Amino acid sequence: MISEIKKNKMTFFFHKYLLQISEQLSSREVAKLCYLCRDLVPKSQAKDINEGYQFFDILEEKKMLAPGNVTFLLECFHTIGRFELVHKLQNDREESE
Repeated sequence: MISEIKKNKMTFFFHKYLLQISEQLSSREVAKLCYLCRDLVPKSQAKDINEGYQFFDILEEKKMLAPGNVTFLLECFHTIGRFELVHKLQNDREESE
């Protein structure tokens, strides 16, 4: 029971963190992420994605993003030139370890 509560709390804070990152992405950058990950995000689904958190949801569903596993997201941010988000994720990941 305590383990489940701890897991839920960790997931909540992870989603809160992703929401903060989402707010820093423009709709154009989200479109770039969808294009970059078109093997994971079907075109029919990508046209309805306007916010980063919607993109993050898909990555989570595909098991490409999870608390403690942001490597793929780091690569995506690096590819679209959002180096400050790469550094933020790396620094925050190191602090949480």
